[in-house]
This record gives sequence, structure tokens and C-alpha cells, in this order.
Amino acid sequence: MVTNSFKTINGKDYYFDEKGAMKTGWISQTNEYDGTAYTTWFYADASGALVTNSWIFDGGRWYYFDDIDGSMVFDGVHYVNGKLYYFNSTGAMQTGWISISGKNEYNSKTYTIWYYADASGVLKTNSWFLYGGNWYYFDSTGEMAVGYQYIGGQIYLFNANGILSRGGWVYDRDIEQWYYADKNGIALTNKWILDGNKWYFVNFNGTMATGPNVVNGIYYFFEKNGSLATGGWRYNGYSWYFVNADGSIAKGWKFVGGKWYYLDQYYGEMYKGYQYVDGKFYYFDNTTGEMITNKWIKDADSSYGENWYFATANGSLAKNQWVLYGGKWFYVDQNNGMVANRTAWVNGALYYFNTDGSLHEEEGWVTNINGDKYYVNAGGTVKTGICQIGNIWYYFSPYYGELIFTY
Repeated sequence: MVTNSFKTINGKDYYFDEKGAMKTGWISQTNEYDGTAYTTWFYADASGALVTNSWIFDGGRWYYFDDIDGSMVFDGVHYVNGKLYYFNSTGAMQTGWISISGKNEYNSKTYTIWYYADASGVLKTNSWFLYGGNWYYFDSTGEMAVGYQYIGGQIYLFNANGILSRGGWVYDRDIEQWYYADKNGIALTNKWILDGNKWYFVNFNGTMATGPNVVNGIYYFFEKNGSLATGGWRYNGYSWYFVNADGSIAKGWKFVGGKWYYLDQYYGEMYKGYQYVDGKFYYFDNTTGEMITNKWIKDADSSYGENWYFATANGSLAKNQWVLYGGKWFYVDQNNGMVANRTAWVNGALYYFNTDGSLHEEEGWVTNINGDKYYVNAGGTVKTGICQIGNIWYYFSPYYGELIFTY
């Protein structure tokens, strides 16, 4: 005897209870999956056969049982014979306005999706809907459009309630962008907008411009609220820019508040640190961006170790030249900056420089940190080759001047 189970007889499914009696009407079957119990509902007609691919009207509500196993569909949108319907958690077909709410698993934002079903329960899809004097649009899944929507080759804008906007700003919460709708609800693109006494610009895709943006080949800066900036320094979260009075971004050299700055010639970002400009190296303060002048600059990140460079009066870094600073002479070479604690050839003469980089100008013996000995003439030049000092002869390296041996 068949009990508590389904039985297929002559191609039809029947259900028999614990006593073996055939059931009619509503039938429930509870199963457990992954530790959670769930109930599936079926419906048997007066003959006991389970209905499939069929509508049942019961208690003033319509229900649908699918064509696979005859289970009742519920809780969401379902296709029935090529049309979309919405069924609530009890399986009852819905009509009129329908909403579902939830939380986005990626950004934790709450959301609400709206549908509209006609009197027969069919959801509106790919169609406009006039309701209460306002226009709405429902996409291919039956969801009501909000924010930015591409329909029939045009970008339309709907407010958060799904109403077609008839002019003005519209915020798309999903992608966090502002748009501007004309009187027909179509998004403006590639267009300047004067709103109040401020100018705004919407890009080719209709989004409101913020930060640095190119308009007709010119870089402009727009505030966080989208209004065109009108003069002064602006920061976009990554770089500083200087904005001219007309909102365009300055490029190249800029003298502001008694200081010189350099702004990238293509995009206008403020330069900081060591930069190569117009064939020369300059140093711009790492915080303020101002060009440094008449000052030694320490470069601890140099590939040559910890080096010092000198910014001249015009800001360019000294290179292969003498520098008079604090009453002392220094020399800056081709690559390594300040020469210190060693000798260096300058214009055919070999000089010795102290550990602080200053020229050793007093005559006499000196020893560097490596233990090498040199004899420095008055004025800073170093003896090379065979030389007599006092009554003793010495031999100094002809290349670097260090003492090789004593005769």
C-alpha cells in the first residue's frame, strides 16, 4: 500500500496519505535542506490527479502550479505561458503595485523594486505606463525604471519614485551619479547647463561633471556639487590644480602668492618633488608644491644613496657648478649632487671637499672617513704625482690624489 507519497498511475500523479487514502485539494510536503525545513504545496483535483501547468482559483485568489512537478510557484516573478506574473510568499498571484525590498550584499545599501500587474496579473514589461498623471516605465524583467535608463535609443531619467522627470536634476542612487533631464525626461548630454547663477556640464553619457574634465578640448574643474569652479586652488582627492577665473585649469608655470609652481602641461596637476621641466631639474615642495630656491635639498631616496642637491635662485638644480652658500664654497656634480668627503676634478684641477661638502681651503694633510690621506694646497687643490713636502718626497695618485707611498 502506498502511504505518505506520490504515485504515478496512467501518466498522472496522485498523493496518498499515511493511511493510504488518496488526497484531493491542497497537499503539502515538508522536507529539510541544509538544516532548514521548507514546505512545497501541490493541488489535486476532484479525481485526485495533481494539477500541472494550471491555474487554480481558491479563496478569492489565483494560484499557479508549474508544468514540471506540479508544485505551486510563490515568492517572486515567474514566467507562465510566456507572460510574467508576481506571486507572494503564500503563492497568491498579485495585481496592481507590488514592491520588494532588500539589502545589496556588495555595498549593504537597501533597495526597493516595484512592479505593476494589470487586473489579469500580467506584469507590465518593456512598456510605458501612465498612472496618476505621471509616466512610468517597466523593463523586460518587469522592474520599474528609476534613475538612468536607456529606452529606444534615448537616455531617460526617472526619479527615486519611478516618475519620469520633466526637467531638472535627477540622482541615480545605484551608480551615484547626477543627470539633467529636459522637459520630455530625456537626459542632456555634452551640454553646458546654467542653473541659478552657476554653470554645470553633463558628459557624453549624461553624467554631471565633477573634478577635472575636458570640454571641447579645454580642461575645466568642477566642484563636488558639479558647479564650475571659478579661480584658486582645487583638490580632487589625488592632485592639486589651479583654476583660472573662467573655470579652466592652468598649465605650465604659475606664480601664486609670491611662489612659483609648475602644473602639468597636459592635465594641470601640481608637480611635487624632483621634476624635469623645460630641460632642467627642479624641486617642488612635497607638501605645498612650491618651487624651492636658494636651498640645499636632501634626497634620501636616490639610487646613489643619500645625496644633497642645491636649488639655485631661479629654482633649477645646480649641475656641474660651484655654489657659494653660508660663506663656503661647494661643488655639485653631474649626477650625485653635492661632492663631499672626497676629491673631484673641476675644470682641470683636483679639489678636496670636507664631509659637509664645503671646499677644504686650508693647506695641510687631511684624512677622509675611509682612512685615505691627501695633502691640500691653500685654496683647496690637491697634490698629485711626486711631490716634496718639507724634506720628504711623496707619491700621490694622479687620478684621485690619495697618498700612495712615501719615498
